[in-house]
Amino acid sequence: MVKLINSLMLTLLFLFTSCIHGIEVRKLSGGYYYHNAGRESKYILPPSVASSPSHMINFLKKYIFSLVVAFEYNDEFIVAAQKPIEEEFYSQMGWELDVIYRQRRRCIDVTDSIIKNDPYFQKILSRKLSYWIIYHKNDSVYGPLTAEEYKGKYKTLKMPEKFNFSKVFKSLE
Repeated sequence: MVKLINSLMLTLLFLFTSCIHGIEVRKLSGGYYYHNAGRESKYILPPSVASSPSHMINFLKKYIFSLVVAFEYNDEFIVAAQKPIEEEFYSQMGWELDVIYRQRRRCIDVTDSIIKNDPYFQKILSRKLSYWIIYHKNDSVYGPLTAEEYKGKYKTLKMPEKFNFSKVFKSLE
């Protein structure tokens, strides 16, 4: 039942946002969506919506916040490069937390606490550029990765040539 509700919510989100002028929504693999809402608001949204505060952190750790500057995908993988923008983290995370808390002040406080105290998000924001691999087969999100870590994970996961670092991220080298 929860999966059905999540699917309906994502479908409605897709329909609603795809009708707004200037917003591009592209369905990727594994239920993920790419949202391009403008110059600095480009992100990859995970397949399900968090239904409670206890699920929220896991959901947020599958989210690739703005600014996604390159990505590629097939049925098995999604890869992306990200130049994090702190203001967009606050905005996007606050939006997601509003689904749970429905109190603007509470969302601001929780977002601020997560970004300032969670080592995972601090690591993302401390880098100028990070790389990500989403592997649907084992429902894993690898990242934030350095270029060298990406190349190592590419080999370990035996990813198709399509995802070779030099091919996907050529413009960023």
